[in-house]
Amino acid sequence: MFVPAITRQDVIGIFITFPMAFFICWLWFATGYTIENGVIKIKFGPFRKTVYIEEISKINKTKQFFWCEIILSNVYL
Repeated sequence: MFVPAITRQDVIGIFITFPMAFFICWLWFATGYTIENGVIKIKFGPFRKTVYIEEISKINKTKQFFWCEIILSNVYL
């Protein structure tokens, strides 16, 4: 039975790929918005943001998932 040897490059690739994949999955699956008492609570993976509804002056529609958080970080106040 042949058992392939694990090289140094394999280990480096594993230590880079798995954390990146975990982080991307965390961003993708842990994204959500809740509205409570006039406040929008935004959760985007490890990032959190609170936006007061009365401070929002402009809303833009987008279908680009990645840019949603960037757009929300620049909410027009």
